[in-house]
Amino acid sequence: MARFVQEFEWDPAKALANRRKHGVTFQQASEEASRSAVGLPWVEMGGLILVIHTYNHAGKGVARIRIVSARKPTKVEIRDYEEQA
Repeated sequence: MARFVQEFEWDPAKALANRRKHGVTFQQASEEASRSAVGLPWVEMGGLILVIHTYNHAGKGVARIRIVSARKPTKVEIRDYEEQA
């Protein structure tokens, strides 16, 4: 499995709106996503934060990850995630 350096990016206005709506900052989300060892291609759950993101190849050994949304998962999402892990 190839290892990539992860670079996180996001839209500042979207990040502010997300913090107001969900109480989760994109900085928190990036920290959780970088620690997550298990995840789906478009959704990762790190700790108790669900991070919606896209991947873009930014060069040799670099993965640019654009955070779209971050929030606490629902009980059903937590259960589904734990059943898949």
